[in-house]
Amino acid sequence: MKLLLSILLFPCLASAAPAGLASADQLFAKNLYQEALTAYGKSAGLPGEEGLRAQYRSAECEALLFRFGEAAQRLADLKLPADPLWRGRLLLLRAETGRSYLTQYGYSLPADEQQGTADVTKLTRAQWQRRIEADYDSLWPLRGELLKQRLENEGYFVELKGAEWGV
Repeated sequence: MKLLLSILLFPCLASAAPAGLASADQLFAKNLYQEALTAYGKSAGLPGEEGLRAQYRSAECEALLFRFGEAAQRLADLKLPADPLWRGRLLLLRAETGRSYLTQYGYSLPADEQQGTADVTKLTRAQWQRRIEADYDSLWPLRGELLKQRLENEGYFVELKGAEWGV
């Protein structure tokens, strides 16, 4: 009986995740970043593509809400996937979020390095710059795989409106 019930309920549970992501994407498209962040948070723990999309957009929402520290911490805590495309997307977002953090808070960063801290707000300017450079350097070995991807297919991650497409 329990097996039959779980088989009947499983498709409902499996289809609920993409619906949550779709509603979060709609909120994001309407520039309702706080509401979208809450909605993405429900899908962020999912495995696979949906979970990665939710993690990516959660960090993006935090950055668009000028919460660069929270976005940087989220991305620093995230285990990078083995898939080169997703790894490249997340490395680029992490590097750009780090640059935004430095722009916003670089004047008030601590001067002394604290060893062993996982809190990105405790990093010095030099530590931030090393992390950002390391993220950009990590993109280089991925270039072969990343070049195979069409930018037109990356509209979820890159603003393509008004882009000029060369031949």
